[in-house]
Amino acid sequence: MKNKTMTVVLIVSVMAVWGIIFYRIFQASGEESSLATAAGVKKSSYESLDEYRMKDTLVLALNYRDPFSGRQMKVTPPPAAPEAIDQAVTAMSNYTTPEPEVNWSAIRYTGYIVNPEIKRIVALMNIQGKEFMLTEGQQAGGVKILKNNRDSVKVSYSGKTKFLKVQ
Repeated sequence: MKNKTMTVVLIVSVMAVWGIIFYRIFQASGEESSLATAAGVKKSSYESLDEYRMKDTLVLALNYRDPFSGRQMKVTPPPAAPEAIDQAVTAMSNYTTPEPEVNWSAIRYTGYIVNPEIKRIVALMNIQGKEFMLTEGQQAGGVKILKNNRDSVKVSYSGKTKFLKVQ
């Protein structure tokens, strides 16, 4: 008998808690719409942002010490807005595309062997998935070996030079 009454009390209390929760959710969602209409808030009309220009109000503080020479930097006043626009247009018309970066990850120096006949170091190179055996001055796949040390090689590729270590 004792367990049955306790179960009924617990069920009633759980239903009361959930009832309060649902009541507050529905009451909160219903108040927003009634408050908006009661206050007389009307829908705002949005302007077109096509002609919008933001004023440049940022001024850089360039009065700091040069960390390398120790001299104080000279501060020049910022140019007026029309001049800045003209300078930007001029800079854009003089813009040249930068040279593309060289993909050095496609070139790997995998090791070396010593050729006993000519007594020179032959570099084992992996260029775009293909294996090549090159000595100093030889070229394969656009890669030219400039200097061959035992632990690294100096290569030239697309006009750029770089040392590659054994991988």
